[in-house]
Amino acid sequence: MPRSIADYCAKLEDLRIVEPPIKIKPYAIKQFWHLRYHADPSIRWLRQAVLELFGREEHTTPRRGATA
Repeated sequence: MPRSIADYCAKLEDLRIVEPPIKIKPYAIKQFWHLRYHADPSIRWLRQAVLELFGREEHTTPRRGATA
């Protein structure tokens, strides 16, 4: 799991973070949703919560044909 999530979970519970035995390249966390839900208030709230937890916003409008 991403280190930011591991750090957060370790603060909530008595957990120990163990580094993986191999080198893992960093990866982007991305969000995908169906175009019809772009303006849905609950989905907008969820997208904002994920954005605040995991990073910066790269795309503010959905791309045509985006689904999830």
